[in-house]
Amino acid sequence: SICKAFKELFLYKQKILQVKITSSVKLDKKEIQIICDKLQPKFQKEIHPQMAIQSEVLGGLKIQIDDKVFDYTLRGQLERFQKIL
Repeated sequence: SICKAFKELFLYKQKILQVKITSSVKLDKKEIQIICDKLQPKFQKEIHPQMAIQSEVLGGLKIQIDDKVFDYTLRGQLERFQKIL
């Protein structure tokens, strides 16, 4: 839609990156800020986090940026480990 395209263009021009952070528990502001501080130098953009809580996430985090998902959950690590074996 036009609104979505305008929003994406605005965020791009303002160097703002929307990031979805999923965890099993609610993170406090300090924890969220630490994550944002780690992401900012990598992407060279201001990070705007959107939090989600999923009980299926046993531990760790999932970070989604656009269509890319960085899976730092316990389940994801175990699945990667299993592929190695």
